Amino acid sequence: MANFQVRSASALMSILFPIVLIIITHHAPSCTARYIMFSGDTLKAGQGLTMNEYTLYMGKDCNLVLYEDGSSVWSSGTSGKGSNCYTKLERNGYLSIYNEGILFPIAVWKSNDGKYFPGEYILVLQPDRNVVIYGEKIWNSGTGSSSLFANKKLTSNKRIDMVTNEKQ
Repeated sequence: MANFQVRSASALMSILFPIVLIIITHHAPSCTARYIMFSGDTLKAGQGLTMNEYTLYMGKDCNLVLYEDGSSVWSSGTSGKGSNCYTKLERNGYLSIYNEGILFPIAVWKSNDGKYFPGEYILVLQPDRNVVIYGEKIWNSGTGSSSLFANKKLTSNKRIDMVTNEKQ
């Protein structure tokens, strides 16, 4: 009887563990930092990135908005252009907003129309309020409020350099 209970518990765990893992990974952003996204990451309606008093928020109205202390300083202008929308950092460097279509997602906004090579990119909500996609610096929101990152050379060798305010 004890052997049967061990097998039953083991069988139950082998069924429940993948289900719990799917639930956790499906509802939580894959990035653990609250102010960055990696290639393939998404922000679903109601989710956002936060850095100090700044928040990049994917609204339930399909609008991606950058807030400073609760006041809007930038938006994608996509309010009302879809339902069940989400933002995705594409593997080609685009930041895209998709409307969950009936058969397949439909893009309602993209950060750029240029051509980029597939690769690994990172989106950062910086402490100066600017939202920047790095790999190569291919897009930013243009909302930077300080010169924290001005005059800093950003390399394009597929490495992310940490920029600080410390004097060298």
